[in-house]
Amino acid sequence: MRPQNSTNKKMKYVLSVKYEDNEVHNEKYTSLREISKELNIPYTTITDYYEGRRGTFGRFKECKYFPTINISKLE
Repeated sequence: MRPQNSTNKKMKYVLSVKYEDNEVHNEKYTSLREISKELNIPYTTITDYYEGRRGTFGRFKECKYFPTINISKLE
């Protein structure tokens, strides 16, 4: 088990953000919590989206300029 207050350093997730057909962000992250801080979206929303419990960001998908967000796990 990892010691308390230690941080994970292994990159586990890839966050890709596309706006229209342009990729505006593509970086690796160690945790879903780190992704939630980067996007300023609640952690629970990010985990639901990643686990497939949320197909999209429903209340925002009708926005004119909302980007496409994809989170995938590194192999």
